Amino acid sequence: MLSKEAPEPARGASKIVFNGLSKSIPLEKVLEQWNQAYPSPHIAKVAEKILEHQQKGGHLADMLEPLEAEFIHESGSDPAFYEAMRREAKDIGAPLPERAKERL
Repeated sequence: MLSKEAPEPARGASKIVFNGLSKSIPLEKVLEQWNQAYPSPHIAKVAEKILEHQQKGGHLADMLEPLEAEFIHESGSDPAFYEAMRREAKDIGAPLPERAKERL
């Protein structure tokens, strides 16, 4: 669904992951392609957590939650980034994470 309906750049990023996995490309290689197509410290950190989850198991959402807090904290030091995050969430009808609401 994300690879078809999400706003850019999430749609393109999702297509890379979906297409790679549907072609049975190993997850590690797919995440590498994802990070190359969308070079970002955020993408790299999320990819690292996904690989860690694949290796160790556990609950992926719990593993990603500290990154959410980190990204929101970083956005506080960059008002333009934070405002872009708020606009995108509003555009797609997604609620802001609780920590982000506290910053409003």
